[in-house]
Amino acid sequence: MNTTVPEGHLRISIDKNKPRYYQCIDDNKGVYIPRDNKELPKRLAQKGYNKAVVKKGEARLKQIKRITKNYSDDEIEKIYTSMNKARQLLVTPIEPTWDQLLTKWYEEEYHGKEFKEGTPLILTEKGERVRSKSEKILADYFYRKNILREEPGAVPARPGLDLAAHPECCFFQGIPWCGSREGADHR
Repeated sequence: MNTTVPEGHLRISIDKNKPRYYQCIDDNKGVYIPRDNKELPKRLAQKGYNKAVVKKGEARLKQIKRITKNYSDDEIEKIYTSMNKARQLLVTPIEPTWDQLLTKWYEEEYHGKEFKEGTPLILTEKGERVRSKSEKILADYFYRKNILREEPGAVPARPGLDLAAHPECCFFQGIPWCGSREGADHR
């Protein structure tokens, strides 16, 4: 298959209900493409299509850049948090704020996985017990970098199964969570 891009563009005329293909390079009249050359009209048509798709994509990209130029992911939350506290008490925000999401998450009942008897005692720099050396490495790193650390709790392993996984770490709103939920400093 020839992968080079042919010169010019395709012009199609209909003669006796059959298409005639022309390769136009210097003008719009073009040079007739014989019926036995089935590949050239396809490649010229594809070239025209690809050019139109790229043009539309570039136009959409300009629109997206213009829209996102002044966009902030938390702009809706900022409207609420910038309000006077007395006014906030009267308003229900359109979307939950970070603090509301975090409070809701903390209020959920937590059922941590118990440590089996004989499990090695591995403590983090903060003095929290963890299950593995890899969890200790992550927890210590997060602690040194002052990154929020929490254990996500049990999550279903697969929908419909009565099994649960107890991940060492997960992400809550883009922040890594590891270790124990109890008594954690969340800001």
